[in-house]
Amino acid sequence: MTAKDMVTALEDLFVKEIPEKYRYNYQLELSMSRTLRDKFKQGMRDKYNVYYQQVGAPLLQFMDFENITIVGRASMINQKRVWTTPKTNLFFPVKGFSNRNGFDVQKVDRKVKFLTDWWQGVGIIQPALVFMNEGEAA
Repeated sequence: MTAKDMVTALEDLFVKEIPEKYRYNYQLELSMSRTLRDKFKQGMRDKYNVYYQQVGAPLLQFMDFENITIVGRASMINQKRVWTTPKTNLFFPVKGFSNRNGFDVQKVDRKVKFLTDWWQGVGIIQPALVFMNEGEAA
C-alpha cells in the first residue's frame, strides 16, 4: 500500500467508522508505530500536495478532522495496528509521586525486600471506547 493510499484508508475505513459523537466532539490521538506515522506524513504530502505547507494544515492531522492527530508510539514498534480513544478515557494514576526515589532496602534471612510508598500505572476507563482497526494499516 502506498503512503497516499494509507491516508485514504485511514480516513475512509477507520476515522469515518468512529461514532460521530466521538469523531467530532473529543480530542483523539491515532496511535500507531513510528514507521506508520512517518508513512502517514508522506501520504499527506502526496495526497494533499502539502510539501510547502501552503495549505496550513499540519502533516500529523487529518484535513477534515482537526481534532484527530497522529501519534507514533515507541511501544507499537513492528505493529500494524492503529487505535484511538478519547483523551478523557485515559488515566495515569500515581500515588506518592514525591516519594518516587525513596526506597527502603531490607536484608533478612538471605532475602532482599524493596519497600516504597510510590506506584504509578496507566489505564483506560471505558474499554468500549477504544477504537481499533481490524486489519493492517499498511
